[in-house]
Amino acid sequence: MGRVAPPGPAATGAGDASRIAAYDGLRGLAALVVVFTHANGAIEKSTDATLALLASPLAALLNATGAIHVFFVLSGVCLAPSALRGGRPSDLAQFYTRRVARIHAPFVFAVGMAWLATWLRGSSAPAAGHSEWIARQLGLQVPLEALWPSLLFPDTAAGLLPQGWTLRVEMIFSLLLPFMVMLAWRLHWGVLVALSAPLVAFEEPLFRSQLYALDFSAGIALYRERARLAALAARLPGAVRALLLCAGLVLLTLPVRWLLELSNPPLANALFALGAIALVAGARHAPGLAGFLSTAPLVYLGRISYSIYLLHFTLLTLLAPLLARPLDLAGGVGFALLVAAASTACAALAYAYVERPCIRAGNAACRWLARRLGGVARTSAIPARGRAPDA
Repeated sequence: MGRVAPPGPAATGAGDASRIAAYDGLRGLAALVVVFTHANGAIEKSTDATLALLASPLAALLNATGAIHVFFVLSGVCLAPSALRGGRPSDLAQFYTRRVARIHAPFVFAVGMAWLATWLRGSSAPAAGHSEWIARQLGLQVPLEALWPSLLFPDTAAGLLPQGWTLRVEMIFSLLLPFMVMLAWRLHWGVLVALSAPLVAFEEPLFRSQLYALDFSAGIALYRERARLAALAARLPGAVRALLLCAGLVLLTLPVRWLLELSNPPLANALFALGAIALVAGARHAPGLAGFLSTAPLVYLGRISYSIYLLHFTLLTLLAPLLARPLDLAGGVGFALLVAAASTACAALAYAYVERPCIRAGNAACRWLARRLGGVARTSAIPARGRAPDA
């Protein structure tokens, strides 16, 4: 297997552009799954009702953990070419600069919005329709000084952004990813996957990031072997490709249906990872799925998906007063759709006025680093229609 670095995104051609669009669509759908899961978790339900939902076809839409694994595999795929661009110290410095601008800067904005929301909504007594989980969140008041750690490195912001732990994982692997890519290219991606796979079983109370090493490693492997996978997919009958995609979706959903996250976390982590790998591979190499995910609405949803992910929980807490009483299935679906619609509308604004300026600021910093350290300025594209920046 050769060790020549692949061409950068600008040289990959139109074929890759459509596939990146499909990744955007998959990312957008995954973001909505997280929104639906959290909205469902805010609604008071009996244990029997919860189990019935998880045994129904709706389980695929209430699978935030599976969606997070999809995000991480996508990060491995999409960041691998970025990590391969050049070998100078300035290239590595620019990679890290782009990641901080892309991930951490919008996160700081979201923390500020979440903190302001706690004062806007004030303190209120739990309503009959509130789950115990959302009731605790609605009672959370965080002193401003408690937020300083989040300004240094992403986390849950003292509980204001429960989803922030995933951004911590993303940033940790952003730091490690250039070295993971180097290992995959200089030795073999199989070595990287073999080192990562056992880590799905090692969960420590204070450090859980290693559980997701397999996702990022598999994403790097998918990028490394994209040509061979494309050739293999072209030889497979359409029915076989469809069967493999269905198997991936089943694997991604099984831990939710069987409550494996509670009973057998290592098995759950492995199944989530395998399902996410199958779906991400299908998004690139299964023409039917790639075409669906590349439709304009889904591509746009993927483009603003990071802001959806950052802002949806804050909007959920602001809309929680609507849960004055327990909701039936139709009411629960309506509430989840309302949260998703509000999150999408606010995310469109945040993408335009927060994310894009952050990307521009990161590009300016990269140009400065290139001038000071030597080398080429390696900036992120401000996406036009149908494209998204690095994950």
